[in-house]
Amino acid sequence: MRSERAPIGGTDNAGPAIFGRIWDTGVTSPEDMEVFAHLAWKREAYSVGQALNADFDICFLTGGLSFRQRCTPSGGRQLLSILLPGDMCSHAFLTGRRPLANAVAATSCTVVRLSIEDVLPVWEQHPNLLAALLLNFAVDCEAAEELVVSIGRRTALERMAYFLCELEFRFDRIGLSSNSSFSLPLTQADMGDYLALSAVHVNRTMQTLRHSGLVENKGANYCLLQPDKLRKLSGFSSAYLAHH
Repeated sequence: MRSERAPIGGTDNAGPAIFGRIWDTGVTSPEDMEVFAHLAWKREAYSVGQALNADFDICFLTGGLSFRQRCTPSGGRQLLSILLPGDMCSHAFLTGRRPLANAVAATSCTVVRLSIEDVLPVWEQHPNLLAALLLNFAVDCEAAEELVVSIGRRTALERMAYFLCELEFRFDRIGLSSNSSFSLPLTQADMGDYLALSAVHVNRTMQTLRHSGLVENKGANYCLLQPDKLRKLSGFSSAYLAHH
């Protein structure tokens, strides 16, 4: 892991692109974003498989792809969320509780982190920054609820379709999807541990989606060929991912 400290420069009212989710809440001002970006953020780089130990700091993924996971004493694993650039790596700084799950780098990753002690005085002067972080936390909680619904009440086909629709929406929101195409460097075992399916079941489900002409994939590259039909199949709506 490599690290360095520096402010994160911004070029427009929203501040750095990595804080897009903060700006999109609609509660922060350009001044709020400028102040937030120019705090003493610590940049860190992680290799595949390393834990992104956010501790009680504010920590954002700035590059690569990560996931939050829980492991059982028997060696089982459940992925709880897929983290994309701009997502918070942990909510412990808001809850005050050490998380049971940990974030792990699925690819080479970069993050920025800030000590809670460094930002408390800023929140007093710019309380809307805290409000924006809480709104992001609420959206992440709703996304976690959707995963529970998928695992508990959706078929394997609906689950996979929903998963791909959700990720395409999230990739598109940060400019990493074009014409419903995106790169998803997760193994079938990773997808299975997220969707509560075996790797074999993931493979068969993807084959069904491909043979139906709904999805095309080559390696880590995915394209939703008929996104409207895929959304109808899965019942996907992006409403829970929006800031209310």
